[in-house]
Amino acid sequence: MDRIDDAVRKLVQVRGPVGTADVVTVLARQVASLLAANAGPDGDPEALFDTMIRAQIDMVRRMNAIEKERADG
Repeated sequence: MDRIDDAVRKLVQVRGPVGTADVVTVLARQVASLLAANAGPDGDPEALFDTMIRAQIDMVRRMNAIEKERADG
């Protein structure tokens, strides 16, 4: 993910706001390629994507709840 993040930053710096659509297209293709590779030959990339997104959302919600508990003391 760090490599993708670095690549996006470089693309945005080089292309500027006008090239944002190009950056999004590049990212979408990278994500699709990674999902297909991780899903394997018999896997479902869309199902993997859904699972990954749901897991990340759940983690963020848990982290927000922990932060709120810490703030409330």
